[in-house]
Amino acid sequence: MLFAAVAGVLLIACVNVGNLLAARWSSRDRELAVRRALGASSPNLARQLLVETGLLAALGAALGVALAYGTLRAMTPMLPSDLPRASSIVIDATSLLYAVGIVVVATLLAGLFPLISLRAADLQLVLKSAGRGGDTSRGNRVRATFVVIEVALALALVVTSGLMVRSFSALVHTPLGVRPEGVVVSDDVALAGHGQQQPDFATERELLRRLQALPGVKFASIAMTYPLGDLGLETWAPVVGRSYPPGAKPLARLNAVTRDYFRTLGITLVRGRGFTDADTSTSQPVTIVNRAFVDKYLNGIAPIGAHLVLPTVKTPATIIGVVANERFELTRANEPEFYQPIEQNWEPYASAVVYAPSVAPATIGREIQSAFARAMPLAEPPDTFTVAQRLALATARARFTTLLLGALAVIALLLALAGIFGVVSFSVTQRSREFGVRIALGATSGAIVADVLQRALLTTAGGIAGGLALAAFAAHAIEPQLDAVSPFDPVTFAAVIILITICSLLASLYPAWRATRVEPAEALRYE
Repeated sequence: MLFAAVAGVLLIACVNVGNLLAARWSSRDRELAVRRALGASSPNLARQLLVETGLLAALGAALGVALAYGTLRAMTPMLPSDLPRASSIVIDATSLLYAVGIVVVATLLAGLFPLISLRAADLQLVLKSAGRGGDTSRGNRVRATFVVIEVALALALVVTSGLMVRSFSALVHTPLGVRPEGVVVSDDVALAGHGQQQPDFATERELLRRLQALPGVKFASIAMTYPLGDLGLETWAPVVGRSYPPGAKPLARLNAVTRDYFRTLGITLVRGRGFTDADTSTSQPVTIVNRAFVDKYLNGIAPIGAHLVLPTVKTPATIIGVVANERFELTRANEPEFYQPIEQNWEPYASAVVYAPSVAPATIGREIQSAFARAMPLAEPPDTFTVAQRLALATARARFTTLLLGALAVIALLLALAGIFGVVSFSVTQRSREFGVRIALGATSGAIVADVLQRALLTTAGGIAGGLALAAFAAHAIEPQLDAVSPFDPVTFAAVIILITICSLLASLYPAWRATRVEPAEALRYE
């Protein structure tokens, strides 16, 4: 997706430069006509054009390499931690050779575009009208076509970027089902130590006691995993009394927690009761399910008192409570989940979850590490995070992609605006004689401005029409990357169309105003 966006920006730049070169060469019609009259062939003129374009491309390439070095150094700290091979992103000989190849291709594209208008030139007509500043339609049509292409590509890129921005916004504002402030969690730590897989409830209880005793801590718990955590486990959880086809048993996410897990994270207990200290490895197996589990697997059955066949206990576990949903992955809907007391489903790895609203996260993080060090001297203290930091980590790659795509869209839009401004400005220069005559005959400034803006908007409208088809294709291609946003979101498409139209008007205002300042006597001098 990013490669296609970069290619689109490059193509817009080539079209833009080619358009400006075509305009520049059309202003040298007399020179070209004389050269051709003296025997210069089209290949000779093409070589001259490519040499001039090549010099511009070489200067641009040198500046581009310098900008690339600076940009890469600035963006390296922003790279997502889970981006594959991030350390190998460097500007080396291979990337420089690739860039040289791109420069050669871009030079050919931008340099050959003006030849379309050169080959169509009428030598006799050019020699007769040279110096009169007439409006030559042969070149204007080509330049207008180039602007249409620029606007279409820019619109597609801006629409794609807009969809990604809206998707990212929806992603970061996804309700987690837990309190966002004051909660600090730790990475999972081996509770058993030395590779042992036997339950070590003494270590677990000592760690929990130390966590609960930390200054400013209201609630503390130990859990197998936590929202947006790295560790997750799904297992079968069939309901006693219901039959299932082979291989179709209900699948749910498992989490083993201590008593205060729900109060620590602010998860609402909808009905029933929570876990207590009496729910141990020797007591009746119990479990708590979330609303998604009830909706999907217990439809028509009263959840409290129902039994689940779980792989970690010998007898069916009784459902004693129902809690609100919590999200473990932003890109997936609320999933069925069940909880067990940690002593009924002991895991050798567990995490700390602490709620301390009045203590700075950095301070409570150090206290958590200290508690681990005292309870388990041989274990390495875990890293700690706030819920907000976990959210930032979970959305890092989406944020980086959206940032890059947004930057490319802004560059594409600016290039398209530069193209519109250049073409409209050149057209005003070419039509100065016409404007002088009209002003001499009594045309008002408003009429002149309206004429210039109308032509610019007609060209922009052609680009918007083509861009909508291209944007629809691009939106369909990135549909798997979008969350909670339709690839054909009408709000995004409408906003981009309005933005492109307004920008086109702004880019055309100065040339339109300049058209009203034409002096009739100056414009008619050659008459």
